[in-house]
Amino acid sequence: GLWNEEIDTIYPEERSHVEMNGAEYLGEDFCEIVHARGAEVLATYTSDFYKGSPALLKNTYGSGSAYYQAFRDTGAFKETVLSEIVAALKIPSALPTPLPKGVTAHTRYDGDTEYLFVENYGDTPVESLSIGASYRDLESGAVADAVSLAPFDVKILKKL
Repeated sequence: GLWNEEIDTIYPEERSHVEMNGAEYLGEDFCEIVHARGAEVLATYTSDFYKGSPALLKNTYGSGSAYYQAFRDTGAFKETVLSEIVAALKIPSALPTPLPKGVTAHTRYDGDTEYLFVENYGDTPVESLSIGASYRDLESGAVADAVSLAPFDVKILKKL
């Protein structure tokens, strides 16, 4: 759905500018010049040499879709795009409450048992995050319906 013509690194102090749905986002490190060849253009560069070129494309094939981001963003763009994809696909959250910034939660099943992985990628602790049901912490053995995480901590929990 696209043709990648060129990749260009930018200086550490430089930023690229990308527009999507009326909002502007910043990019860093590199920008790619790509051309849509059947893919839908969802975002474009708004400055410099890249102005008008696609920055995010979506290609649909059968019942699936693939997205291609042609720049490294500073984080806000990725959060917006992923939130929109998750909402459109109606993917349920692993937890009943919103996650603090830098925290992820996902479940896995072994056929009989549900396991919950909660990870803190931030440098601040997270206290009493509701996990919605009783789980056993596989490291400590404690049973709770909330979890606290130290900075850069992970908890692996087994649903009771």
